[in-house]
Amino acid sequence: MKQDKVTTWFEPSQKPVRVGMYQVKNFLGVIAVGFCWSYWDGKKWGFQCDTKKEAFDYRNPTSCFQSKMWRGLTHEAR
Repeated sequence: MKQDKVTTWFEPSQKPVRVGMYQVKNFLGVIAVGFCWSYWDGKKWGFQCDTKKEAFDYRNPTSCFQSKMWRGLTHEAR
């Protein structure tokens, strides 16, 4: 993923404004191999997954880890 296609990293205390898919850092604070994705439903994070599709599929179970550093796409990928 190119740097100019994503936002800067946001601290866990600042939650996303929009519902959707976000890249998240793993528990050790480094980007996981192959990127990690999590779905933000406007109130809580879903499971952390290796792909956007998996993250969407596992969006309804609430992750027990709600303190996530995150960043989003600056515009929808084509």
